[in-house]
Amino acid sequence: MSHVDGKLSKGSDPELAGNRQIIEEVEFLSIDELAQIEKEEKHRLFWELNSFDELRKWKGYFNFENNCIK
Repeated sequence: MSHVDGKLSKGSDPELAGNRQIIEEVEFLSIDELAQIEKEEKHRLFWELNSFDELRKWKGYFNFENNCIK
């Protein structure tokens, strides 16, 4: 993985009030760095992810059993 261009920044969820935003910070992480984060502290999408190639194959809505339910 490599940085190509642009700047990573935290946005805001338009469905939540400013004082109720959930995301506190954003950053680029490697697969190994993601693996070090406890499951309860990350989105289920990343619980069993072993490579970014796996992530690229996913599309649509997920049932979190690595199946597209679109």
